[in-house]
Amino acid sequence: AWDDCIVVVARTGLGTLNHTLLTVKALAERGHQNIALVLNGPKHAANEQTLADTLGAVCGLQVPFFHFPQTESKQGFCQSSFELVSWLIEQDSVMQAKQSKESNLAESLDRQHCWHPYTQHRSYNSPSGQKMFVESAKDNRIKVRGHGWVLDGIGSWWSCLIGHGRPEIGAAIAKQQAELDHVLYASTAHSPAAQLSQKILDFAQQPQFKKVFYSDNGSTAVEVALKMAFQSRRRSGFENAHRFISLNGSYHGDTIGTMAVGGSAEFHADFEPLLFKPLLIEPVLQDADKSVLEKRLSEFDALLAGRSDEIAGLVVEPLVQGAAGMWMHDPVWLRAICSKAREHKIPVVFDEVFTGMGRLGTPFAAQRLGFAPDLLCLAKGLTAGAASMALTLATKAIFDCFDGDDASSAFLHGHTFTGHAVACAASLASLRVYDQENLVGKAAELESCYLDWIQKNQSKDCIQNARACGSVLAFEVSRAGDAAGSGYFSDPRQKQKLMQAGLESGLFLRPLGATVYLTPPLSVNPEELLLRLDQSIERYLKT
Repeated sequence: AWDDCIVVVARTGLGTLNHTLLTVKALAERGHQNIALVLNGPKHAANEQTLADTLGAVCGLQVPFFHFPQTESKQGFCQSSFELVSWLIEQDSVMQAKQSKESNLAESLDRQHCWHPYTQHRSYNSPSGQKMFVESAKDNRIKVRGHGWVLDGIGSWWSCLIGHGRPEIGAAIAKQQAELDHVLYASTAHSPAAQLSQKILDFAQQPQFKKVFYSDNGSTAVEVALKMAFQSRRRSGFENAHRFISLNGSYHGDTIGTMAVGGSAEFHADFEPLLFKPLLIEPVLQDADKSVLEKRLSEFDALLAGRSDEIAGLVVEPLVQGAAGMWMHDPVWLRAICSKAREHKIPVVFDEVFTGMGRLGTPFAAQRLGFAPDLLCLAKGLTAGAASMALTLATKAIFDCFDGDDASSAFLHGHTFTGHAVACAASLASLRVYDQENLVGKAAELESCYLDWIQKNQSKDCIQNARACGSVLAFEVSRAGDAAGSGYFSDPRQKQKLMQAGLESGLFLRPLGATVYLTPPLSVNPEELLLRLDQSIERYLKT
């Protein structure tokens, strides 16, 4: 609780009274309530009385004084030190009680009213359910009730790539909110969106992209791309184009269109009557036999030869399929199918909601793969988790398919918060951090550390299929007697034990079934991260 206490040290002389008042006022205006004042130097009773009379009126706070005299004698100094420490202990006790009361109330309200995503509430609300109450977040850590500060091993659902609570983001949001919070983005324009469009295209280092369409989240970014691909393909003379090719095990979101092109039947089986049918193909994973690669490419050739005119687009999560279990692709295969689609003038859509924003050691997976798609979707990582924001990048050729004399030929799609000015400001601030701290390069450094870790652990039976790509490390972990399977719906008790072992080791994990993965903020310390991972595995194996 001492994190919430601030001690201001000031001189006792007349010339510093105003500076002291302004300092305490500035802290109070920023929401700090527990402030103490240490006056250092000869005692000036009149000055102290002036401060006492003025602070309450100026700041609205009761600020205790502690006088540290400049003297050879240790008695006065020790007495003041004792009083200050006593105040800190008292504040700690008060704050602990307050936080406990607030947390208990919040947990009660959560059980009564909150409906969490991907959560079976019968087990969540049971006495043995896996509950994790997060109190705050800062830098690369989150504060979990009962466990203190733990490393955020998954970047809070893969979104906090520059860390939590960055002051640059908060300052940008406050400034923008005071100037322009939001205005409709249909036939209007504003500076934050205009600047972000240029900055994200510069960051992308993909010259084929000329236009940026704004939306709210990863699902909507992909939904936008599907509609753009579908309409542009049909307006280019392929009037029968109505099918998408996507990958088995893929996950593109939970809106109707994104569920339709997803290959995750476990998530979306109930909605099958509502969904159009994609042409699902099997991905070729890294280290696959050459014969598998050749067979899958031959099958893809046959698919295109027979029905390319029906295809509205090829949609892939490039190089890493996240929700599937961090499946990592053979780049030769992926590059080949994208090139073959291009030969048939089929739009290629890269869903980089997960793989983008430097996560794989290049700005986007497209650079690492060496292929330039027609449409690219972004969301996670744009605002450092501070606001909801998504982008769909498009080529001029795609954009030109919607050029015309009346509204009927325009792209008739939008969201209330499209081009949200505050979210744009947060994204611009985040991109500045990327540049200043070379975070894309740090993702490449993380991969090097991961590969060393894999080399050291490859002989352990409990760790299987360890793989790394940029800042992503994944592997399957098993113990004798564990239920078979590594999918999302494998034994939930195994997942809970892995999460608990992580928390007890100072690391927040959220395994995909038995697949343990790391997707930390790019600014994380690799040595500490991997040390806590080792401790988590060791604890889990002992349970």
